[in-house]
Amino acid sequence: LSFSAAHLNAFFKIACKHTAVSNTEEFDFISASRELNVVDHIFQAHLKVFLEISLLNKHSWTFIMAFIASAISLDASPPGTHLFPIRAFFQQLYRIHCHTVFLSRCDPRAAENYCQLVEDKLAGMPRLAVDEYRKAHLESFQVQWCQFKTTKSCLSCLRKKPEHVLKCGHSLCDTCVCIFGSVIPKMEYHYKVARCIICSLLVNQIIKLKPPTAGSLLLTLDGGGIRAIISLEALKALDRQRRLPYPLIEDIDFAFGTSSGGLIVLMLSLAQRSIDKSASMFSTLAKRIFPVRGKCRGSLCARIIAFLRSWLTDSRYGSVEIKACVKEAFGAEHKMFNRPRVSGTKVAVTTTTVDDSRLCILSNYNGVGTRRKECGKPTELPRTLMPAESLAQATSAALSYFPAKFVPELGFVQDGGVGQHNNPIDPAEWESRIIWDCSPDLTISIGTGFIQPPESPFIPQTTLGLRNRFVTRLIRLFESLLSGQNHWNKHINRLEEDVRSKYFRVNIPLEYEPELDDAKRLDGLQQTLSVLFQTFDFQSIVRALFATSFFFELDKPPEYHTGRLECSGTIRCRSPNPEALLHRVLEEFPHATFATNTSLNLGNVCYPGICFKCLYYQKPVRFDAYHASEVISISLRFNRLFETRISGFSHPVSWFSQQQKQHLEFGRPDYSQLRDHRMTTPLCTCKKRKARFSQSRNKKRLCLDK
Repeated sequence: LSFSAAHLNAFFKIACKHTAVSNTEEFDFISASRELNVVDHIFQAHLKVFLEISLLNKHSWTFIMAFIASAISLDASPPGTHLFPIRAFFQQLYRIHCHTVFLSRCDPRAAENYCQLVEDKLAGMPRLAVDEYRKAHLESFQVQWCQFKTTKSCLSCLRKKPEHVLKCGHSLCDTCVCIFGSVIPKMEYHYKVARCIICSLLVNQIIKLKPPTAGSLLLTLDGGGIRAIISLEALKALDRQRRLPYPLIEDIDFAFGTSSGGLIVLMLSLAQRSIDKSASMFSTLAKRIFPVRGKCRGSLCARIIAFLRSWLTDSRYGSVEIKACVKEAFGAEHKMFNRPRVSGTKVAVTTTTVDDSRLCILSNYNGVGTRRKECGKPTELPRTLMPAESLAQATSAALSYFPAKFVPELGFVQDGGVGQHNNPIDPAEWESRIIWDCSPDLTISIGTGFIQPPESPFIPQTTLGLRNRFVTRLIRLFESLLSGQNHWNKHINRLEEDVRSKYFRVNIPLEYEPELDDAKRLDGLQQTLSVLFQTFDFQSIVRALFATSFFFELDKPPEYHTGRLECSGTIRCRSPNPEALLHRVLEEFPHATFATNTSLNLGNVCYPGICFKCLYYQKPVRFDAYHASEVISISLRFNRLFETRISGFSHPVSWFSQQQKQHLEFGRPDYSQLRDHRMTTPLCTCKKRKARFSQSRNKKRLCLDK
């Protein structure tokens, strides 16, 4: 075996670690080359899903073996790997998993024959340009796969769960998006999939991925019936102060909602309506669902009648009108695990089971982590078959107001806010860690109003009045469990002091809380809110959104020089429109700079700016650290008073190298060295820069020198 110098050096380091652990066990070069990309039981699970699909559609075993061999070839030969003999590679890493899956479907002798058939077909496949071969191989079988779709396994690679469903219904994982998609100029980590690689249908799908060194941005919306108009008005006010030409939802990595907050999340993300249109539609549909009743609706007699109606029919308003309204809002074409224009923002809504009141999370993603028991029960449904209108009914089936909604595999479910998660901040953070294995960089939680405690001194009573009997105490206890503001206070108190600056809560005190179905107060409440939010301070949230639009990537692994660890990299921008973002930042903060936590000034935000050729924002920076585990942070310093960390900080230097997989000497699973020239030459070498910002002498504004 003739190894390159880089591979020989990598093997030497791995062998040293191996010898330190055991000096009797034989060193395996093939397994060592896949130390950070292990073929484990997860491959078995995806192989089993594929086999079930194939046998269900009565595909021949010859087709099945060729398909598996092609998928293994794609996984085994990323650019930069050492080309071991493919038969030895298969026998060492893949054969045992294939044999286990085949054995579950046939006798041992047939399983051995099928493994040998896969090995023979694999040996006849090319070792270079494997991605193009895999693509051509999939296209040759498009007739067989045109009608079958699954969201349990990515059929392109058989290694991961899919996260993005194309318009044709087939789905891809993040890795296959990087391999088969094309990089979109100007937009960091945005890819375009022109045609489905399985059925060759023209889809022109844009897919947004979170940069590996960037943190996640969370938006959570409380439930509250018609009071959800508060969340919409808050979003409108925030968007007005943000003043950017693209929707606020495109800045968000993960949107999470409960009850009526879940309806808003679905309207903004899946239906892709603007905030103004969502507010108008919400108000119109709320008045249809909750018809205005007479003046006696609050009387004792009316309440007793409403209670009896709810008790006998399991709902106060029935399901006919809400079904019609959510169908009008979302239509039949919107699916939970699908997004028609841009795929990337993760969306989830909550619901609870009727039987045991357990939290269930209905999402448009699979995630890569493992949920703990307290993190809710995820749906195991084929998500492409879950219409958004069904999920809207499931998350908003408020107890006593609407009947429970039947969802396959879960049974009857009800409003997600019935339990302890009317403010879904906790499940949102649990899910964020499952998806990206990191804590969020920015969390925006928007409430639906709360009753402010009276400021007058409390005078304890010596006797229990009628108001404090057990029935009224139970009612108040239930209402306190539904209080999103109380839950937020508990959540913040559990956080360390240094991370609380990443959390923002938008909520307003109310003199009284309108009932969930008091639609006649919508117009008055909306007018009051539009005036109130004009004076609300959203500037801290806007600055945080601006700062977290920037992230840092290393250009090369850090190197020790004269006793210090030299780190060189680039600050990049993940905004869909970096030019507009730069204009907006410099319009309000003309002297904004980047700086480290050691007070090292990294230069002005505008220099060198956006390149004419590649259209990416890239700012080269360099700083030193004492060691790889030292925690460094880079902040966007708006002025002398305000500065906010950019996305991905604070983390040690070694974390960035690990996230970028710079230590993978045997090729990256996403083929990034081949597909993205910026991964091998991250510093833009274009001499002509587009964004040469200069300040006008006569006007306090910034312009572009073209």
